[in-house]
Amino acid sequence: MILNADDPMVECLSQFQDVVTTRGDPTSELLTVEIADMIDEACRSMGLDCRVAKVRVWESDGCYSEVER
Repeated sequence: MILNADDPMVECLSQFQDVVTTRGDPTSELLTVEIADMIDEACRSMGLDCRVAKVRVWESDGCYSEVER
């Protein structure tokens, strides 16, 4: 489950399952940036000299959001 951190259902649903929260509505555009940032942060925390080049999040067969750095 992925919800906006301000969604009132976060607290309730967290009692029954893991809930991932975002700093806004979890659109594919926001998720694309969040995923790239999380991977970059994980690499930095492991002392790796690497970064994300591209992330693509698909909404459907013909629609996606992409961030290229």
